[in-house]
This record gives sequence, C-alpha cells and structure tokens, in this order.
Amino acid sequence: MITISFILIALALGTCISFFAINPDPMWLNAIYSPLLALGILFVGILILVSILLVYGVGYKKGQAPTYSEKGRLRLSGLTDFILRLFTVKLETNGFDKIPEDQAFLLVGNHRSNIDTFIVDKTLRKRKLIFVAKNSLFKKPLLPGIIGNAGYIELDRSDIGSGFAMMKNAQKYINEGVSVGIFPEGTRNKIEGEVGAFHNGAFIAAMKIKAPIVVCALHNTHGVNDNLLFKTHKIKLNCVKVYYYEDYKDMDANKLGDEIHALMVEDLKNK
Repeated sequence: MITISFILIALALGTCISFFAINPDPMWLNAIYSPLLALGILFVGILILVSILLVYGVGYKKGQAPTYSEKGRLRLSGLTDFILRLFTVKLETNGFDKIPEDQAFLLVGNHRSNIDTFIVDKTLRKRKLIFVAKNSLFKKPLLPGIIGNAGYIELDRSDIGSGFAMMKNAQKYINEGVSVGIFPEGTRNKIEGEVGAFHNGAFIAAMKIKAPIVVCALHNTHGVNDNLLFKTHKIKLNCVKVYYYEDYKDMDANKLGDEIHALMVEDLKNK
C-alpha cells in the first residue's frame, strides 16, 4: 500500500511540476524554470525506476539459492542503462582487451559508489556476470528481487558460514562459465585515491579452481552522488591486470591480495 501511494504521489508531483515548468505562466515561474523542470524529470524518473523494480522483482523468494538467469541479467542490464542515463554518466574504459574470451573469471575492483556494479555491468554486457552483494542490499525495498533474480550472491561478512557459502557459490558459478565480481574492501571507500583493507576470501575461491583474476580500478564514481541531473559525470574504468593461475600459483591469498591492492592504488594515482 505504501508503494502504491508513493507511485501516485510521484506521478502527481512529476506531472504538475513538469507542466508548470514547460508552461511558465504566470511570468514569475520563468525565474525557476530550470529547477522545476529538473524536479519534474527527477520525480518521473523515480516513478519509472520504482515501477521497473516492482515488475523485475516478481518471482523472487527471500533466501533462495543463487542461480544465474539470462533473463534476470537482461532485466538488470536494462535497469543499468536507465540508471546511468538518469545520472548522466559518461563512461571511459581501458584495457578490457586483456580479459580472457573463453574463460569465466573473478573480477575485483575498488568500491566508491552504489553505481559501481552498474559501471562494470555496462562494460561487460556481453559476458555472463554476477556480483557478490552484501546482505544489507537484500534487505532494501524492491532491490532484492532484481539482484536475486539475476543470481547475485548474498554475503554477510559477520557470519563465517556465509563467507564459506559465498566461496562455494563463486566456485560453482565460475565452473559453469559465469564470471563473478566482488569488491574486496567490503564497503564503499569515501576517500578519493585510496583503497581500503581487503577481505581476501574471494581470492581463495579463485585460487582453488585456478580461475583468472581480473583487476579493475574505478575512477570518480563517488562524484556521481553530487549534482545529480545538473552535470555530466565522467567515469573511468580501467582493467589494470589479468592474473592467470601461472601468475599466482606460488602465492597465498594474503600476498596476492596485497599485490592487487597495490596495483589498484597505483592506478588511482595515475588519473
């Protein structure tokens, strides 16, 4: 009932604000034309987003085992395009010709913003790809259905059992040809140019099945949270390095994590 009320309110506000912005009469509305139009677009965008999430989340059951769905991925890709357009993101990618064409892989990157997964998803649209997502995202309104139906792996970092389940599911996916993305920092880092301490469990999963590890660095995604709708946000995603089994077979997970951490930091310094 709350969701229906929210949609109706957003629709009414969006319609009214957009109407007055497009038709500035009386004349005093001329002075606030642009802000009114932007607000109208924002309300309508929120309405569309909520509607998409409601439709795409149909059929998801809380706690269901993660299973990759091509249909779920396609729906999530549609949402990705909508979000990036709404936030006026201009994306530059580099180095992705390095990634293996015929193998699934573990993808790791730094974490700055809620749109980080959307950036990576957009870049690797032609690949089967899911992400490990913290359990709090599965408690948000509307979101669990869309990421759950796509096959995202839920992880509670405070629960050792959840960590082992994540590694098992990641191994299963990669063996089945589905690449897995994870942010080893575990939470968003709000300091530009820095990378937080890693949780190295994901590296253990990749090492056990000798999977390639794709290292990425995201630049400027935190800035998307500022000046929504009023500026173009230039985001850069670099593929820094691809580790194959021969590259890391003599390392333990901690040593590999430290080396990857240093690679990310170095890339972020070279803007």
